[in-house]
Amino acid sequence: MANIKLGGTVVASESGGTVAIDSGVTFPTGHVIQTVGNTDDTTRSIAVPDNIAVEGVRVTITSTVANSNFFINGNSNQQSQQGHAGNGICLNGLVLPTNLIWTASHADGSGTGNMGWYGWYMSGTGSGTTARYLTSAQHFYDPGNHAIGTDFTFYLVAMGYAHAFEIVINQTHARNAASSITVMEIAP
Repeated sequence: MANIKLGGTVVASESGGTVAIDSGVTFPTGHVIQTVGNTDDTTRSIAVPDNIAVEGVRVTITSTVANSNFFINGNSNQQSQQGHAGNGICLNGLVLPTNLIWTASHADGSGTGNMGWYGWYMSGTGSGTTARYLTSAQHFYDPGNHAIGTDFTFYLVAMGYAHAFEIVINQTHARNAASSITVMEIAP
């Protein structure tokens, strides 16, 4: 076992051919510490998605640095009929707005006209009109103070607000279409 020291402090150690950075090392602000991702092509739907989300894909990341931030990037295929619909990112659950941390527009419900909680409005004639969307989501999330080893489960979701028609995720034109999500832990 060998150690690399700076001023008497161990910054890295080697054991059995594996080198590890010491837990006491502070990474520069904005440094990407780890990246996790997932892809899911399971078609899911919800008949009346008023204030509940339907999962496209999820991933769990365990913090390796206290008080770190996260950058979330994802995309999904969704289809919907008449009503407010859109995509978002939820944390640790699918209840809206409790678990919602990002949406395309007006997460506080303050949208006017055809812009609702969830970013777009389909003004078709109900069951005869289906809109299909390839959605993307990017969000920098600062969870505040947290310890090393804290689990965060991020969901890329489809959702509806004042919506009386089915929303489907991971499907387009009657074919499965995968959602993907990538989460990066960023040094505070």
